[in-house]
Amino acid sequence: MFILTKISDNIRVRPWNFNKDRKDAIADEINKKYANKASLIIRLFDVLEMNEGYIQHSEGSVWSKVVFRLVVFRPFGGEIVEAKILSCNPSGIKATLQFFSDIWIPKELLREGTEYDSVEGVFVWKYEGQEFFLDIDEQIKCRVVEGTFIDSNPPRPKVHQNNISVVGNNVSGGILGPGNNSVGTRLPESNMGSINNPNQSTSMLSVANQPIPLSENNVEPYTPPYLLTCSMSEDGLGPTSWW
Repeated sequence: MFILTKISDNIRVRPWNFNKDRKDAIADEINKKYANKASLIIRLFDVLEMNEGYIQHSEGSVWSKVVFRLVVFRPFGGEIVEAKILSCNPSGIKATLQFFSDIWIPKELLREGTEYDSVEGVFVWKYEGQEFFLDIDEQIKCRVVEGTFIDSNPPRPKVHQNNISVVGNNVSGGILGPGNNSVGTRLPESNMGSINNPNQSTSMLSVANQPIPLSENNVEPYTPPYLLTCSMSEDGLGPTSWW
């Protein structure tokens, strides 16, 4: 499940970390730079080599050429992984290893006779007249089918455009100012603040210029950088309480 990867890199130690032991300061910088990136690198394992370091021109940081090894999460095909059910939907089960939560078990790779219960929101294995539920937070064992690296971007909010059309001096679908004749909601002139009359309220003007708030449902679906596809279709796999 875990491998050691050897890496050589130039590591920067900033002046405010000079009070630390040099090796500890370099280890902290390596963990800060590499650990938990793409949910694959767990932590620094050890430092093999490092030079005396040098100070970059025009700054006070010390740069050191360091050779080190990292603990990397990289399960192999066919490996049995013990995880916990994180969530379910009609397409399959998402599981977590606490430090890695992009384990996907599609419904096609569940045991024969397993169906999704829309009322309970979980999958149910029906066997010889009995029902066995795969509950949330249940400890499970699954077999690794494949690991997939995906070129992904962070979630981006979808862009919404105001449905406002302007024809001459008429505005439809928005807030109307004084002097505009159109179908819509006309605001009283006394509520329209202006530079010429600063004593008037400007609250209605500020509302008209507010952006449309976006809810969480308007965010594009999350795409993990590394997806682990697993199976629970064999004997001995599934909730550990079954076997």
